[in-house]
Amino acid sequence: MLVVHIPSWFPHTGKPLDGNFIFRQIATTTPFAKAIVLHHLEDGFAMPADIDKEGIVFFPIKTAGKESKMQMAKKYVTAFQQIVEQYGKPDAIHAHVTLPLGPVAALLSRKYNVPLVISEHWSVYQPQNRHQLSTFQRLQLLFTFRQARCLTTVSDNLHQAIVETVPATKNLKFVKVSNVVDIEKFKVRASNSDIANEKKQILHISTLDNAAKNIMGVLRSINCLLKHRNDFVLNIIHDLPNVDVEEYVRQEHLEETVRLLGRKSEIEVATAIQDCDFLLQFSNYENQPCVLLESFCCGKPVLTTPVGGIPEIANEQNATFVEPRNEEMLVERLDYMLDHYQEFEPAAISEEAQRSYSAEAVGQLFYSVYKSVSIK
Repeated sequence: MLVVHIPSWFPHTGKPLDGNFIFRQIATTTPFAKAIVLHHLEDGFAMPADIDKEGIVFFPIKTAGKESKMQMAKKYVTAFQQIVEQYGKPDAIHAHVTLPLGPVAALLSRKYNVPLVISEHWSVYQPQNRHQLSTFQRLQLLFTFRQARCLTTVSDNLHQAIVETVPATKNLKFVKVSNVVDIEKFKVRASNSDIANEKKQILHISTLDNAAKNIMGVLRSINCLLKHRNDFVLNIIHDLPNVDVEEYVRQEHLEETVRLLGRKSEIEVATAIQDCDFLLQFSNYENQPCVLLESFCCGKPVLTTPVGGIPEIANEQNATFVEPRNEEMLVERLDYMLDHYQEFEPAAISEEAQRSYSAEAVGQLFYSVYKSVSIK
């Protein structure tokens, strides 16, 4: 079986975290189908070093970064024809995130009579964000979804948001396919006997995008909690710097409690999760945060808001909930978790998560989707 993947987001050396979860999902399919990624790449950048190791064939479209949308579309059509000539007609085209490249995938699907599968991850469909979509973008979405045979999302919540935004998707075949976790890296540490933290360890991992992650709300709550206890630290792993966050930490003299650790490698993130006592997320909206899945696979509980797809993966066995934007409640829940995180059962949390989010489980689901839409 041959599947050509056309992702709107995909990591490269300039932005190694841009769509890395899409890369991971595609990698799960390689034991079941030959995966060719068709994606543009500006001069001076390269794909992730491990793309070949994952068994993915990368078919680059070289650009100078100045092409118009029409020029870019023509390059994709030419490259797809080269793939057909070299590898044969694909069994499916798999578009990841509908805009901006979904319409190109839909055109190729129609031109070559190849079934189109769409996997969507974009939070723009959520009620508080969908106003950002222009009329032209909505027309592009409608055109693309009408050409598709199947839609996958990481949560039922995101699927419902898409249906509300583009009602024509209501009758489109839907399959929920989770994000994937490398369970060889994210797992319960064999022994913690040699780990002795002087203070309790809270971990937050995000882009520090305040609109989505409410990082300033986190910092204000931590500052408030410090008024009556200081037996903890908050470690923050983040992709990009945030001037507001840095300024607040400095002005409030939180340097000894809030540690801004910057970007970390995947194995460093796994180690940080294993070292923490619980993960903290205070998001205003989400789809399915990979960091929660990774935390669960490591057997660590989370303190999180029940927004988006989070209630579909978090429950009283692996999480404690706090209302979004309710900082007073967050202080109370933090106080509680610092005294009760040991009551969660790491082995039980990890066992269920590893069974659900492993590469094999996710890859099998995608393979079943490809078989269901294939016309050969």
